[in-house]
Amino acid sequence: MTAALFDADVVCIDSEVCNKRRGNPLPYEKSHLVARAREGSDVLVWFDTADHTGGTAFQLLGDLDLYCKSQLFRERDFHLRSWYADRIFSQYYHREAGVDEPGAPPTRVPAHPAQLDKLAVSWNLGLADFTTFSTNGRRWRVLTRRSGYGERAGVSPGSRELDMAVRLRTRYGLATVTHHRSEAVRRIRDFAERTDRTINPDGKLSYRKYRDEMGRAKVVPSPFGSGEICYRDFECFLAGATLVKPDMDHVDTWPSFYEADVTYAKHRWDFGDLEEVLADLLNDPSRAHDIAVAGQERFLAARSVSGGERFAKHFQVLMERAQRAAGKGESAEPLAS
Repeated sequence: MTAALFDADVVCIDSEVCNKRRGNPLPYEKSHLVARAREGSDVLVWFDTADHTGGTAFQLLGDLDLYCKSQLFRERDFHLRSWYADRIFSQYYHREAGVDEPGAPPTRVPAHPAQLDKLAVSWNLGLADFTTFSTNGRRWRVLTRRSGYGERAGVSPGSRELDMAVRLRTRYGLATVTHHRSEAVRRIRDFAERTDRTINPDGKLSYRKYRDEMGRAKVVPSPFGSGEICYRDFECFLAGATLVKPDMDHVDTWPSFYEADVTYAKHRWDFGDLEEVLADLLNDPSRAHDIAVAGQERFLAARSVSGGERFAKHFQVLMERAQRAAGKGESAEPLAS
């Protein structure tokens, strides 16, 4: 690691550099990485790319000018609390369904009230080349010199032979996530059987066949995974299907892909209204079509050339905000979502 890396007006650090789960050696604690960055620049920005609102490294806030995260709690005061298993939805299923995690987390340090003004929304992970995040995807990219950005969207929603596509992983390292996903799949399959709705069979498919199947589906439920935001959401947008998710009103992200009853159909976290939501969509193809089209259009617009220009402006505003926090820049108006 050379000193030249930190010779800049603004130094930005991606949290993946310190993600031990991916084999990276640098710890999240106040490390020599942050210290060396401070030596080379007066403005230091941390980009947290964790996929859930509770996955934070707020112990670093004292050393940073700005903490940019892919998604934050819409109510910023929620970041002053610790959450069971570091997830607000894990705490919900622990409290309401009695699901326990080994070791009884949380492990994350909450923010201090005086630090909330250091928090900023960076960008939704749907802007990333998410199709090459898997091992096979990375190999494909290297061998073909192509990325997933050039993917064509699926056909517009219309007559599709599969009512629902719910092929997803249910076993996770966290019992609360496993419970959430397993309960979602169980209820959806029970609904399909009782109402004679078509649904995909169990089993694994290649990624290509999985995407093809989604393109033949009218509705794609997408429960929470490790975080609230999942790649499945974006695959659904590209496929032109109607996205169904647990209520996302607590999440603040940019661009704003998740607008209830506009770009996705929401259901309660206890699944009490899930069957009603699914039935309403399948019985009202026009409404389902409108939601699917709106979700796809908003997603594709964010990944277009004009979307890239908006991203550049958004990034500029973040950098200017960090410079102001460090006493190095002029005032600038915040960018609307």
